[in-house]
Amino acid sequence: MRAFLNALQAKDRDRLAEATALRSQTEASTDKTKELFGRIVNMSISDAEIDDLAKKLQGFHIAGENAPKSTGRRGIYIDKPTERGSVLRFTLTVRKEKKGWGVMDMSSNPIEFKPMGNMIQRRRASGRGGN
Repeated sequence: MRAFLNALQAKDRDRLAEATALRSQTEASTDKTKELFGRIVNMSISDAEIDDLAKKLQGFHIAGENAPKSTGRRGIYIDKPTERGSVLRFTLTVRKEKKGWGVMDMSSNPIEFKPMGNMIQRRRASGRGGN
């Protein structure tokens, strides 16, 4: 996962292809993602596509992993704090292949987790919460 993010920020096609699972071209969740990973694996991804993907994932860091769904696969989530105090999260699936672990799928849009502080303040204001 780190190799994928580092290669993307460096805009290095060789390292990006190495960090991408070969089966991503057939096992990613959407046709659009399959096509994107296919271009990454065969190194035909355009400079503009690399720039767009690098910009989309800029500032994200590995925050943890989901429970394994099957042998040889892991869901890794990457987070980025926002100025409003919320956190944006993408989930990437990595797969173990003969060449090692590689990214094979990615959520298309980030999920936003908003801070819970607003709910606590509203409850206290209405007289229903607090200690």
